[in-house]
Amino acid sequence: MWLPKDERRFLVIYGRAIQKYLEKIDSSPFKEKWYDIGDLVEIFQAKDYKKKAGELENVFQKTGKENKTDNKPNNLEQMNENVKKHLNGRASVDVANASLSARGLVTIKPHGSMKNVIGVSLTIEGYDLGRKYASWFTRTGLRFREYKDHWIWLIIAFLAGGILGPLIVEVVKRLF
Repeated sequence: MWLPKDERRFLVIYGRAIQKYLEKIDSSPFKEKWYDIGDLVEIFQAKDYKKKAGELENVFQKTGKENKTDNKPNNLEQMNENVKKHLNGRASVDVANASLSARGLVTIKPHGSMKNVIGVSLTIEGYDLGRKYASWFTRTGLRFREYKDHWIWLIIAFLAGGILGPLIVEVVKRLF
């Protein structure tokens, strides 16, 4: 199954975060993990999101990393830009999580008392698909399998253009 970019990215993030969590604690990948939405937005917007996904920690397992003083804005424009960026990322997180949940790849539960915390658990299909999307080689195979008819016609068109193109040029030269 080939998913849109945001959904693929979140499956990789959840899969990598859960994999790192399992290395620390012997647990099931299908048990609920609790994440701060602000942390998800930060990792989602990072260019090296696959690497940072391993740093994503369960809200209840954090050890003194709650105080982020390095991202304090210097002026009002920078603060407004950070708020806009966060709100856009928050919307992407909400839409991607809703889509993944509707497809049956993850289950999302809001925390009862903490407003910005969600519980995420992967289904078997979601965990498997997240592992496949994490690797370039298997991700390419998934894409090829989804669009195999399109790829075949594209290859045939290139071959036909490469073979028939010079022949047509020779025929046109001889005629004129």
